[in-house]
Amino acid sequence: MLSHYKTIVISDVPLGTDRRNLKKLIYFLKKNTCDRLILSGDFIKGWQISTIKKIYKRQALFLNALFKLIEKNGTEIIFITGQNEMVKNKELFVKFGNFSFHKEYILNSGTYKYKVINGDILNGVAMAKLFPKLKLLPYVTCLFLNKKYNEQRFNKGFSYRSILKNNLFRKAEGLFVNNIRKDLIKIALADHCDGIICGNNHRPCIQQFGIVSYLNAGFWSESNMGLVESNTGNWKLLGYEETIEADKEARKFYRMQKRLMEQHPDDEMPQPMKAKMA
Repeated sequence: MLSHYKTIVISDVPLGTDRRNLKKLIYFLKKNTCDRLILSGDFIKGWQISTIKKIYKRQALFLNALFKLIEKNGTEIIFITGQNEMVKNKELFVKFGNFSFHKEYILNSGTYKYKVINGDILNGVAMAKLFPKLKLLPYVTCLFLNKKYNEQRFNKGFSYRSILKNNLFRKAEGLFVNNIRKDLIKIALADHCDGIICGNNHRPCIQQFGIVSYLNAGFWSESNMGLVESNTGNWKLLGYEETIEADKEARKFYRMQKRLMEQHPDDEMPQPMKAKMA
């Protein structure tokens, strides 16, 4: 374990096929533990359930990582259902043990309150504004094509691959967020919240729109990043690569301390013991 956080938010890791990114997530959760883990949408592809015949080793390892979090830290596991889970009931609430499933979730963080949703809600807002603002058309079209492209890949047993990693799409995504910022504020204030936490919209970010905070965990399958909350209620983005570097530094420090102990074992002895030996 490298660090312990109050909350970790991860979004969009298709469990069915994404082996490489799933292994990265298992490593990430092994090194970064938490009191509350929020998995935001699209972990289980509803349209893929009929094709799943058995649980593969990688899915079993992921479930084992979740159970270890519960066993060692008493972690609460919260699933926010997305579009691919095919859950339509907004009032959904299912709980067994430390696991619970929600369509939406209100998170208390220090003195602030956040509404946790899946990014599909924001995509629906964008579609409603599509015709009066046709400049959103390229972004929404890209999202649609990316989704259909990956559905075909999953059906053939291939892993997730984004067709959205380019500067032009990033500019379109920035335009998308700016155009729905008023709607973000309305969604948050409707439940008397200070901010929104979501995933699904690809680019991880932390932004402030007036009095409302917008925290996006992005796609783990693309960025290998998540949102983490410290014990003081501060939020930041933390990635798999940062975890690797921190782990390397921790191992290096441990080896250095071990060498010092081997070279100077008497320095660590209690004073009474040294006097007896003299």
